[in-house]
Amino acid sequence: MRNNGKRRYSLFITISIFVILLSTITIIFIILDGKSEIGKREQIDYGIVKKINPLVIEKANIEENKMSSNIELVEEIKRVYGIDVVYGDGTEYITKTINAKTIYEPKEINLMLIELINCLELYPNNILKEIQIRDYNVEICLVNYFLNNNIALATRDSNNNFKIYLSNTEKIEKVKHSVHHEMYHILEYYMKLEFDITQLYNDWEKVNPQHFSYISNLALLDSKYVYGYEQGEGAYFVTIYSKSSDKEDRAEVFADTMTAVSEPSYYTDKLGAIKDKMQLLINVLRDSFQSVKYGANITWEKYLLE
Repeated sequence: MRNNGKRRYSLFITISIFVILLSTITIIFIILDGKSEIGKREQIDYGIVKKINPLVIEKANIEENKMSSNIELVEEIKRVYGIDVVYGDGTEYITKTINAKTIYEPKEINLMLIELINCLELYPNNILKEIQIRDYNVEICLVNYFLNNNIALATRDSNNNFKIYLSNTEKIEKVKHSVHHEMYHILEYYMKLEFDITQLYNDWEKVNPQHFSYISNLALLDSKYVYGYEQGEGAYFVTIYSKSSDKEDRAEVFADTMTAVSEPSYYTDKLGAIKDKMQLLINVLRDSFQSVKYGANITWEKYLLE
């Protein structure tokens, strides 16, 4: 009877060891498979440049009610850039949380989508996909207008979902500037989470006027050191709003370069440090994004690159 007990005990030990080994092997395979999937997910062919289907744009121009062409434009933006665009029914709660009114008019939405595409086409094809393969969702929400007269807004929530909110305005130049301003915020959100960009912040302070401090209260901002108002003080900021914070300063410099149709004179007249600021942005974007590092004809580099 004792020998039978020992045999049963030995068999139990053997089975237990086998189960543990099998479980360990299974876990290892799961981990390796997960890493493999991540590796697959992070493979972007930078040689492939997708473009918006011109037939979709053509349909958007000729369709009367614009509803189906709007759907196709959104699908094209998702296919080419990997981002979601939402508007109208279903976004009421979202717009309420940002103090904005929902947009419903298909023709107005259509114009906003076309202008958004015009702006997105100025970016490296895969730059937003680089963000999304790291599991950061990027979404653009179209709104009718902000109750506080804002034009656009960028946010990052606790789950690192990035959102841009764009309002409906007939002032096309303001729309373009706002898109690029908020896009820079999205790019910096990502860089701050994935890379150490402390050097950018340190260097940014160094190219500001001596003893200068940003002021968050917009009512207290003045035009000193602003290009076009500098009066011999030197041009360090492209707009008065740039002086509200360092992150808004960077977004304004970036947007100003993106919307410029000729080389800004502050790059050539040596009035201040705006050119130096843009060079800092060029450097950090090249260091952070593969699509920029290996890309050509990057829009924000069109006037300078060391």
